[in-house]
Amino acid sequence: MAKAKICGLMRLEDIEAVNNAHPEMAGFVFADSRRQISVPTAQNFRTHLDNDIKTVGVFVEPDMKKIEQLAKEKTVSVIQIHGKQNQETVTKIQALGLQVTQVIHPGEELITKPDYVMYDGQNPGSGQLINWTQIKKPDQPVFLAGGLTPENVAKAIQAIQPDFVDVSSGVETDQQKDSAKISKFTQEAHNG
Repeated sequence: MAKAKICGLMRLEDIEAVNNAHPEMAGFVFADSRRQISVPTAQNFRTHLDNDIKTVGVFVEPDMKKIEQLAKEKTVSVIQIHGKQNQETVTKIQALGLQVTQVIHPGEELITKPDYVMYDGQNPGSGQLINWTQIKKPDQPVFLAGGLTPENVAKAIQAIQPDFVDVSSGVETDQQKDSAKISKFTQEAHNG
């Protein structure tokens, strides 16, 4: 069994689908992407999301002003950082009372001290499968991302034994979140 994170929510229908499926985490993308949303949109989504689903703000190069605003409004409780590793940034975010997920690629060394580590591909959100054989388990809880779908997530959990599995494009149909796929992915993760 692994906990599930559904990332890249863009519409209120996505929030409803996540509430129905009940993964442990939901991700809002603030990085430059077709899934990018504004802080006010994320704040609105948070009010519609079940309280026990943790929210994650996804950034490439973290914007501290935006992160401070998200922390103050309690819009997210975790910040996910893609891009260059920087302990000073991790420490600043943790000082705001937020947890940090540092994203690294298989084979890359972890040089920061985040709360969570995520293994993802070079093009996050692209649906490209990553090389599971290059994953080394750090001390922190691990997220596995990169090309996961409702069809392959159970196999991924058996192979890697991650604490969390993360999906975005793998639960989309025609570039929109698909409630049936969200439900199936979450079930497969919890049963895997």
